[in-house]
Amino acid sequence: MSAPENMPNPKSIRQDIDFYKIFKVFFSRWYWIAGCIIIALIIAKINLIYTVPSYQSFGQLKLQESNPTVNTMAASTQVYNYTDKIQAEGFVIRSNSVILDAIESLDYKISYYLQGTIRKSELYPSRPFEIEIVKQDSINFARNEYFVEPIDATKFSLATSEKGTKKTYNYGSEINLGDMIFKINTPIPDAGNYSFKFNSKEDFLGRANVSTNEAAKYTNVMSLTFTDNNPGFATDMLNAVMKSYIAHDITEKRRSARQTVAFIDQQLGFSNKKADTAGANFADYKVRNKIVDLNSSSQANVSKINGFETQKTELNLEMLGIKQLEEQLNSNRDKITINLNLEGAVSASLGTLIGQVNGLIAERQKKLIDLKQNSLPIQELDEQILSLKTAVRTNINSLKERNQKTVKFVNDQIAAINQNQGTLPSKEKDFVRYQSNFEVSNKVLTYLSERKLESELNEAAIVPGAAIVNLASYASPITSNPNSVYSFAAMMGFSVGIGLILLVRFLNPYIYDKETVESLTNTPIIGVIRKFPDFIDKDSRQALSLTKPKSVFAESVRSVRTNLSFLAANKKSKTICITSEVSGEGKSFVTVNLASTLALIDKKVILIAADLRKSKLHRA
Repeated sequence: MSAPENMPNPKSIRQDIDFYKIFKVFFSRWYWIAGCIIIALIIAKINLIYTVPSYQSFGQLKLQESNPTVNTMAASTQVYNYTDKIQAEGFVIRSNSVILDAIESLDYKISYYLQGTIRKSELYPSRPFEIEIVKQDSINFARNEYFVEPIDATKFSLATSEKGTKKTYNYGSEINLGDMIFKINTPIPDAGNYSFKFNSKEDFLGRANVSTNEAAKYTNVMSLTFTDNNPGFATDMLNAVMKSYIAHDITEKRRSARQTVAFIDQQLGFSNKKADTAGANFADYKVRNKIVDLNSSSQANVSKINGFETQKTELNLEMLGIKQLEEQLNSNRDKITINLNLEGAVSASLGTLIGQVNGLIAERQKKLIDLKQNSLPIQELDEQILSLKTAVRTNINSLKERNQKTVKFVNDQIAAINQNQGTLPSKEKDFVRYQSNFEVSNKVLTYLSERKLESELNEAAIVPGAAIVNLASYASPITSNPNSVYSFAAMMGFSVGIGLILLVRFLNPYIYDKETVESLTNTPIIGVIRKFPDFIDKDSRQALSLTKPKSVFAESVRSVRTNLSFLAANKKSKTICITSEVSGEGKSFVTVNLASTLALIDKKVILIAADLRKSKLHRA
């Protein structure tokens, strides 16, 4: 309501924030917030019931190598970066060979389950009853789940599906099912419904969720995590993977030394027989022909033959190393390591090329974490690796060609010496031949023995490229921690409740207080008439300001009367218009009560009903 004549200068629209009013708005709807929080907690409880929990175990490895990865920006400078090394070794850790070796060390052959109302739980590492596998094919056997129930102390029932036909068996009797034979030797517990299934190592490859990253920047410590629905399996599997990786690493490093030892053993077996035969023939010839020694020229020829035969053996070992290097080069993504037999034979350029290939392979493995196999950066790296491998292959071919030429030269020299000995007398010539065979066999035998000892020492000196810093001791919940879930649900419920109150408030077209009017318009507020809490008849006949003068409603009407009297004191026209947008908003009720309060102070009041369509004032 307002006075229609000249009013004081309107005040500017209020833009300040009334925090107390905002608090009152939210507090007045506290039950909305409480309801949203309760609903969110109920949803969280249902989610916890139906969601399978996940657990994560943690472990750490320290890379022992001093030069883990080569950055080939310059051929003469090597800059080492453990980040690339850790990324590359992560692929090795997740390889099938490492994972399968790790599974081999676990109790993987039988999995036990406890059937719950909503979901089943794996009981690893617990074994509620003992199962003995009598006969099982390593590959062809049924992987389905078997459901068992105890009957009495000597019998139990078994079904091949949850609702399948149950058959009765005695404890300790052989059961022929699923292409295998097994026995249940100990009683099945009465509490709970149990099931079990048989596994192969390959069945666990899909559960090998191992992740690797740097434990800290610029360090050679690798942090490993393993995620699984079973906390015991997550812990044991991560520890087994770390141990399997160390064993795999040292095995790979010792492979070339073992190949050399195997080759030397083969040669030693042949050389031992040859040396024994040559020694016996030489001694027998000396006794039969009564010859003690040769002249100096013949002795020199024997020494030359010995030297060339030793060189020939060295060249054979070098060829073995070249072939091993060639095999590594032909593999798809493996890094290249130079065999010990090629030390001194490999040129600086070949060593640089091999370092560049290894660097690009490590970079490729790192990018495969974020990129697909057929992406452009990976294809570009493949082209670079292929180009460098072509250059390495060219160098290897040069090594092979040089080795073959050297072997041919040595054979020619031996043939020439043997031809020169043809001019000697027959007895001396035979003596030279027997002595030459004897000394060559002994020298080759000695050389091979020395190389075998050297290779065995090198093999023994090889240490694994990593050491375990921390074994996994427990697995922490990561997806269904009840405290975290309930806390998040309570926060979401509180936020939704606040948002719902704000949404309803903003969408509500009604005005509830004078502050809202003051903030939206320049119209001054003369007063506020309080809502009467009791019943009001449809025709607004009650003059409540007269019948209940002590009520809050009557006091609010009198306050409006006083303000109107003050505003109209110096005005000639004292006409008050009471209006609203639609019917039923209280125009007649306010008019009757305001007119009554004005009459109480001896004001002459003329009440005019101006609603020509649905007037109710004449009924008051």
